[in-house]
Amino acid sequence: MSDVSGVTNLIPTVNEGYITTIASPGISAGATTVPLANVAALTDATIFVGIVEPGQTNQQVFTGNVDKANSRITGVKWTRGGNVAHTTGVTVVDYVTGTAVNMIGKAFLNQHDQQGAHTAVTASTVVTTSNVTVGGNLNVTGGFNYSGSIRPNPRTTTVTTTATLTPNPDTYSIYDITAQNGALTIANPGGTPKNGDVLIIRLKDDGTSRAISYGANYVNISGLANLTATTAGKWHVLGIMYNSTTTNWQIVSITTGA
Repeated sequence: MSDVSGVTNLIPTVNEGYITTIASPGISAGATTVPLANVAALTDATIFVGIVEPGQTNQQVFTGNVDKANSRITGVKWTRGGNVAHTTGVTVVDYVTGTAVNMIGKAFLNQHDQQGAHTAVTASTVVTTSNVTVGGNLNVTGGFNYSGSIRPNPRTTTVTTTATLTPNPDTYSIYDITAQNGALTIANPGGTPKNGDVLIIRLKDDGTSRAISYGANYVNISGLANLTATTAGKWHVLGIMYNSTTTNWQIVSITTGA
């Protein structure tokens, strides 16, 4: 079997039927450069796969980069056959080999499974004119540039009333309570918070003021008095942010509106 494990340039240009010979001074066993007598039919800087001494005892298969200016193949990797020297004048041919097929297969499997489905996408630039759906997390390690409008759908959930609200930043970031009809406990959030995670709690009572209490992991740093009871018939908004240094949820804003 052709061993392409050490090959990193994986998409060859097949010059089927191309024949030439090894140029002077020949090549030593394991050479990383192969001089060719004629490279006129090859395309510079393409990936070449050649067979030295085809059908002979010393037959070997190699791949490398075409260097037309110097009539040679550089960056050579030997993929099949015994590692031997080859003298000036021996034949080199290029036709479709197991090496070429295995190289293309290796390139394909870098980002696909055996059924052809993508397992990864690695590219310097990706351009699409259609929609992209991300089923998991979208992690961006570099800058994020865009030319159109971006408005992610907010992760919002709504209830009419509840005795205990346990926010979870893994699931929702905005919690609406539209007609609270009894005392409310805002319990410590669940999930796995990340530094800077934000929770917004918007709540309104059912026309009667309702008491509000908090879990021990909330700290009010807003500079305003804690919201311990609703104002009847008014909307109230709490802005809360996770601080991984202090490992608590900091209440950063408290507002009461119409």
